[in-house]
Amino acid sequence: MINQLEDLFIKMWRAASILSVFFAVYYAFIFTRGMEGSDFRWLIIVGAFVSAGIFAGATAWAVRLLDQAVLANELAEKQLKMSMRINQQLLKMDAGKSTTASGL
Repeated sequence: MINQLEDLFIKMWRAASILSVFFAVYYAFIFTRGMEGSDFRWLIIVGAFVSAGIFAGATAWAVRLLDQAVLANELAEKQLKMSMRINQQLLKMDAGKSTTASGL
């Protein structure tokens, strides 16, 4: 259940970062509608677009890092389970006592 909620949160985070680009440009158009001197207006709109794009890129990078961390955790969990199985098999074979006794 927690994993599904985390996946939903990450999907919403990605969607919000993409939508922020569109909303930033939309609001830049609205707030600069009455400006005279269209060069300055377009400079503000392009600045809003670039700023929102940087935010969306940073969000995508952070989500990719989270995805890689999840994959690394899954791999570490599999390795831990495998080492626990090997340890249990060695204990069943009583290999621990024979190696310590022969080392003395």
